[in-house]
Amino acid sequence: MKEDTNTGARDLLLDTLAMMGCSFELSDNGSAIFFWYQGQCFVAMATNDSCFVDLYDTHWQSIDLNHKEEVSRMKKCINEANRSSSVYVEKTIDKKKKKMLIHLSMDFIFNDTIEDKEGRLRTVLDELFHVHHIIDYNMIKLKKEDDNDIKTIIIVNQI
Repeated sequence: MKEDTNTGARDLLLDTLAMMGCSFELSDNGSAIFFWYQGQCFVAMATNDSCFVDLYDTHWQSIDLNHKEEVSRMKKCINEANRSSSVYVEKTIDKKKKKMLIHLSMDFIFNDTIEDKEGRLRTVLDELFHVHHIIDYNMIKLKKEDDNDIKTIIIVNQI
């Protein structure tokens, strides 16, 4: 077993991002780490006093609030994703832009005892992308169901 050198989660994360070839920037006070992975910008919060990393994928999708059906479908997809995943999906409302913004977050342990730190981080990030796909798939599925319901209503009303 590898001896614990007590390197903090923040330093381990920065080293791992560098090993993965991910560019990153630190916030002015250094508390947030902004980095790019597979074309997507993520934000991580980590300190060297803890073994936890809080990871955020903010504003990855938006829905126009004027599209009530889409908003309703997205709410259903968010609820389903939160029931079936370790990733937390949340929404916020931008009143000025009249948009529902969709965000993902996840916290995970990241310390010296993890032998394959790069593999661990890729797995966590891939889980966020997996939730993107689940939500996108469910949005399409719900839209098709809604379209079929409308066609059924029209056909029944024509009889």
